[in-house]
Amino acid sequence: MKNGLLIVAAIAILISVGGVRAEDRPAGADPTVEKKNEHVLDAMTQLLSLSKDQQTSVKAVLDDQSAEQKEAQKEFAERQKKIQDGADQKINALLTDDQKAKYPDVKAQLEKEEREKEAKSKKSGAGDSTGAKGDASKGAGQGRHGHHGGSAGGSPGGGIPN
Repeated sequence: MKNGLLIVAAIAILISVGGVRAEDRPAGADPTVEKKNEHVLDAMTQLLSLSKDQQTSVKAVLDDQSAEQKEAQKEFAERQKKIQDGADQKINALLTDDQKAKYPDVKAQLEKEEREKEAKSKKSGAGDSTGAKGDASKGAGQGRHGHHGGSAGGSPGGGIPN
């Protein structure tokens, strides 16, 4: 009974672990997700003695899950960009012409500082204040605070609206 619970817990952890940020993924096929799914399938096969048919079915479920999560991340990223763009328009409406001219440089500097802070945090192994280190719920080009950044390629830690 105790071993059965350990197996179920191990499988649940394997399935839920491996959140990879979208901005860390290559375009197109995602070998990181494929590798994670393969690892989960191998572990389940070993721990549960899955038959070949079960392996095929579990692989299909894992692949479907990955595809659905990728689509959800894409939708989330699009929504975040729309929200961020709206905030940016509102901020620009509040600025004087002189401030508007300086704003892109200020945003770039603050985004750079945020990226450096995030890189330092990653190096030390510390997450952000929410503990959401490498959160899979973040969409493409989104940083710790859900901003899409304003630099070319989108800054992963862009804490300033575009």
